[in-house]
Amino acid sequence: MVCPEVTKQIQTVENQITRHFVHLHGVLQNLEQEMRDKLREQRMSLQRDVEEFRSTLATEGEKLNSACALAARAEANCGRVNLQKLTEKLLELADTPCHVLPTEEYKEEIKIEVDSSVFNSIRQHIQLQIPGVPRFHLVKTYDLPEDYELEPLPQANETMSN
Repeated sequence: MVCPEVTKQIQTVENQITRHFVHLHGVLQNLEQEMRDKLREQRMSLQRDVEEFRSTLATEGEKLNSACALAARAEANCGRVNLQKLTEKLLELADTPCHVLPTEEYKEEIKIEVDSSVFNSIRQHIQLQIPGVPRFHLVKTYDLPEDYELEPLPQANETMSN
């Protein structure tokens, strides 16, 4: 009979389809993770840059606060301070960085571009070809094909023993 063979073919093709789409799903998940990792790295890089900037700003601020304190002490002790050395120290701070400029400007915004034609490609990348289902029907003995071999009828004593 044809049915067990067809059933086995169906099961084999179902397994192939499952394996294929599991693989395709894995490829898509890996691509998604790569994109997320790139965005995470961008975010972390920006955070590191901001922290480094804050640290540098704090250091420069401490130098300026120190100079202000030194100038205040010099003013309070005007007669006992070496104004030449004080002036040299204060002039060193005249070149303290005080302007904020980005090292690189974002000329483009972060965005995602989706090629929607990929959906049609995905839909069409695999085809399933299913032949017509063989139909069974009852026929009369005289309608059988000429080469059809009839099964022998069981003997009377065989049917009684079964």
